[in-house]
Amino acid sequence: MAASDAENNLKYNKDIWHYRQEGNQRLVVYSLQRKVVQIFQKRRVLTNPTESQKTEPMTKDELLEKLRFIRSVISPLIGNDFVHIGCTIEHDEKYLRDLNNSVKQYRSKSRLDKEIDFTCPFAIEMPDLCFVPNSNDMPTFAVEIKAKSGLIPNWDYPFLKGVCKFCMSQHYKLKIGKWCDGKIIWAEEVRELDTLISNLRKFLKTENGISNDCLLTRFFDILIKTLLWTRSDEKQIRGSPVCAAVQHNSSRNQEKEGYLPKDCVLEGIWKLQKIDTIRNIRTIYNSYKKVGNKKEIDDYLISTVANDCSIMVALQSEIKQNGIQIKTDFDCYTCSVGVIDLDKKPASKIDGHYQELLKSVAVYRNSCSVH
Repeated sequence: MAASDAENNLKYNKDIWHYRQEGNQRLVVYSLQRKVVQIFQKRRVLTNPTESQKTEPMTKDELLEKLRFIRSVISPLIGNDFVHIGCTIEHDEKYLRDLNNSVKQYRSKSRLDKEIDFTCPFAIEMPDLCFVPNSNDMPTFAVEIKAKSGLIPNWDYPFLKGVCKFCMSQHYKLKIGKWCDGKIIWAEEVRELDTLISNLRKFLKTENGISNDCLLTRFFDILIKTLLWTRSDEKQIRGSPVCAAVQHNSSRNQEKEGYLPKDCVLEGIWKLQKIDTIRNIRTIYNSYKKVGNKKEIDDYLISTVANDCSIMVALQSEIKQNGIQIKTDFDCYTCSVGVIDLDKKPASKIDGHYQELLKSVAVYRNSCSVH
């Protein structure tokens, strides 16, 4: 069998694909053999025969436009080293139905109100960033970091001075049950944490006598060095004012507050977040409703990409020719860094963003007893 035929058999063989994760609109499967992921569109499960879908299936042109946006707008800002564009793959309806059934048992019950959209035959395929590219079968430790903005909005509320949107919104998300109170730890979560610590010990090759705090310090050392890696020089750039909750109090670190190495992945996301110079959702909302300044709206929508994207870091405890080389006092590592979930949000999301802001502000005011 020709190599290309074998590759196609793997690409379209549902048995080699496994459930990875999903969001509100998309479901992701991965292949260990090929070290790639495929991303499928989702739709509501209709329980009533008289119901109809609220949205039209996504076309190939719409998917290609998403990829074009990432290539032409996002990649130059974050950096080509960290952005993987992907390509479109076409499947028939039977394949999609079979795949949907095979992953169903691994999905959260709260997600089962949606399924893979059988009427959209196209998926996006891209490298699986849980692995170091061109790597062997050495153990790999992968981390997903959700990028959030610490920039201070231009609030209309005096009591929010010095508070970023992320910190302000946590009270609301806790109230509606989106996040679990950090003070409540269930037995299952304890077991999961113990498993994570055990895996981390094996990866870092540490002796059992080392404390968990020391273990995490070593891990964060590797992680921070990876996030600050850059091909260019070590020149620093000055950042905008950031939330007081994320500022360092140590005087020896004071000079470096708001600085990042030029062209590292964090600096790229920082640049993306700063595109929205208005930083006031009420102003953006009013502009949207009145069909006002299109650039203000576009800048806002582009900047929201950086608030919802994920940074993927993959680590292997050996030095190779490929990948980022990270050296610490205790070992050397080969790493890779990539950014995913870079789709531009439609303008229709602005209404929901504004309504959520009003609810979040009200909950924050009550929770913190401010006026």
